[in-house]
Amino acid sequence: MSSGVGARIGDAQASGAGSVPPAGGLTTTVAGSASAPALVEEVPFDVSSLFLFNVTSQYWMAYTPGAPEWLNQSFASHLDEGAIVWVRRSPSDSRGGITWQAPAELVTLTTPQTLPVPPAGRVTAGAAGTTSASALVGAQDFQARAVFAFDVAQQRYLSYTPGAPSWVNTLPEHGLQTSSIVWISRSPQDQSASLASTDALAAVGSLSVRADSVPPRVAQASPTGATAPAVPVSGAPKPTATAAPKPAASPTATPSTARTSSPTLVSGASIARHLTFEDDYSGEMPGIQANPGGIGSTSESARAGSKAGYAHLDDSDGREAKTDGFRAEYHGSDHAGNGDERWHGISFYFPEDVDQGNNSGWNDRIIFQFADQGSPMFSLHMDVDAGELWVRRKLPERNSDGKPQFETLGRWPFETGQWYDMVFHAEWSTGSSGSFEVYVDGQRRVNYQGRTLAERDSTYSKWGIYGQPTRLLFDEVWRAEGSGTLESVRP
Repeated sequence: MSSGVGARIGDAQASGAGSVPPAGGLTTTVAGSASAPALVEEVPFDVSSLFLFNVTSQYWMAYTPGAPEWLNQSFASHLDEGAIVWVRRSPSDSRGGITWQAPAELVTLTTPQTLPVPPAGRVTAGAAGTTSASALVGAQDFQARAVFAFDVAQQRYLSYTPGAPSWVNTLPEHGLQTSSIVWISRSPQDQSASLASTDALAAVGSLSVRADSVPPRVAQASPTGATAPAVPVSGAPKPTATAAPKPAASPTATPSTARTSSPTLVSGASIARHLTFEDDYSGEMPGIQANPGGIGSTSESARAGSKAGYAHLDDSDGREAKTDGFRAEYHGSDHAGNGDERWHGISFYFPEDVDQGNNSGWNDRIIFQFADQGSPMFSLHMDVDAGELWVRRKLPERNSDGKPQFETLGRWPFETGQWYDMVFHAEWSTGSSGSFEVYVDGQRRVNYQGRTLAERDSTYSKWGIYGQPTRLLFDEVWRAEGSGTLESVRP
């Protein structure tokens, strides 16, 4: 079989778990234990990274051999026996003649696997259990839009669309292996089935099943959109910043006699909002403050699926129209007060024309804020001249002239033409027990401890643009309530 960009479509073949990838390439396996170092030792080639997929937060967790413990902590604490693991081969390991076999429990499957039901328009994943793509589609409890399987040799996804001509499908009708790990996209219009909602990792229900027993049900993840799921980038588990799907909320592994406890919950926080800007809003419908056409959805780019939200404040919006024309913002009905803990996630995209001119008399660009009396309590700002984002906090004390005081909590650079995943974690307090954290692409940029409620005892979130004429995109707007982790709301 040939490999690389020049390979012909006819050479493509869906690979089974345990296939040996080229140097720097990706493959899949099933964890035989909860030890990441032990799993690395079992792999017959040099491993640069391992990846787990969190089905609730849609977040790739990475393990890098030899990296500091804190960097691998998320992966190590969630790896469990039966978890489906993506394995990246070291780019420097170009040895030939290496062989590897898929787990027998997958190879001996004889029944198309029924995968967890994803949200409409999203994707689920698991083992195929059959060579027939149409049989796999027929086994699902939802209307399948497409099936994807990975060709390890060529490092690309193959697709099968039910009802499409054979020449359209790069994945033939009988192009699967029973041990192939597949992704299935659910139709956006399908409202016939309830989605699986339990927090879990992609996992196989049992590794102790015998060939003559009932095949295990496979519980796995859910990426978004109809295009193939993004391959994790070595050393950086964030999915690619394109319309490529990424896993979304879904189920747990089915209990078995070999497993006496449920998989570890990724987060105790309760998901209260998830806006995707696809055909309609999934979750809470936010309020709008914008001129006509100043806010909406677009297919220009997307963090997930095919659409994103946008805010456009142009230089014709005058300061005298401050309430309606000086901003293009959504706002949630997510009021939080003293003692509440909240997690907010949002992805921002800054196009080349992010700077839309100048509106005299106003020199600020606020793109996310937690509203307070007058100016916001905490706010995320853009400095397009310096190419930086920065976070500001309002102090509870005012100046002698009665105007509010502020302090900058952090600044960092941004570039146009790419997506940034932002997470805000707040413990709201009128005393000293509060905290406020900001993460950018998984890296903590702000870590404030102290009073978080300034002038009044409640706040709510707003996002878009307030201030100077600006155009930007946003997607995957999450909110979770209660104690949790970064993965609770990270896209």
